[in-house]
Amino acid sequence: LTLVACLFVTVLSGSAQTRDEIVIGAIGPFSGPGSANGIDLRQGLEVALQEINAEGGIEIDGKKRKVVVLFEDSQARPEVGLSAAQKLILRDKVDIVIGDMFSSSVALAIMDFVADSNKVMLTGNPVSQEIAKKIASDLKRYGNVWKFMFNADAFATSTYETISYLLAQKAISAPNKTIAHISEETDY
Repeated sequence: LTLVACLFVTVLSGSAQTRDEIVIGAIGPFSGPGSANGIDLRQGLEVALQEINAEGGIEIDGKKRKVVVLFEDSQARPEVGLSAAQKLILRDKVDIVIGDMFSSSVALAIMDFVADSNKVMLTGNPVSQEIAKKIASDLKRYGNVWKFMFNADAFATSTYETISYLLAQKAISAPNKTIAHISEETDY
């Protein structure tokens, strides 16, 4: 949420922002597949929100503004996530969208709508390379879309390089010279 706060200061500073609060729309899997992760992240955001607002909120252009987060359930389904993004932007008039917090297919499904609505989007934890490829394909259109998590291939590369380094430093040993990297194969 601190990173989101920095983005607020950058994006909203000097704007015609007239509300006394900053509204974030957070889209995640709060039911269905991946809901345990979505609920954990929701609870973490709620704790951070309490701390930020207890200090008066986030200062933008010399004025402290309270932060409100509106949560919408994507159920880890692209069509549900897109509907949530549309509701948050068109009806609730959010300033920034965090979405989807975990599901790559949902993040990909809402990117066009959020970008075309000229809103800032943080992708949260999705790791699909396709998100980064889509951003890179049209930097002007997706200039307000921020992907924070490594791509899936970067996780594998990082794991391999770390294990190789630890073996070379003799910090770990692999007498059979076989090490497995196991990960889930989901929409994460």
